[in-house]
Amino acid sequence: RQLPLTMSLNDICVPALQGHLSEAQLQGLTGIFFGEEAHADKARAAHAQGSQVITKAQLPEPLRVLHPDSMCTMDFRQDRLNLHLNAQGFIERATYG
Repeated sequence: RQLPLTMSLNDICVPALQGHLSEAQLQGLTGIFFGEEAHADKARAAHAQGSQVITKAQLPEPLRVLHPDSMCTMDFRQDRLNLHLNAQGFIERATYG
């Protein structure tokens, strides 16, 4: 299925999640492609292949996105949502801290 290149990321994303996410919601994020404006073409391609897509705008703040081999601080913030992505940009796990 081909998507127009002008289609915005918001047009292809899963519904927004608000507030502190439950354990089931955190697990439900696994396998979803994390779309970033800088890589909108990759998000459209993932959606065209049948993958769900989510962006920062659909997730509660504060949010930290961790790419493979990225460095991060060790400070614990119980309200911060951490997305751990694989090399292809899909969410491998979601945690708080």
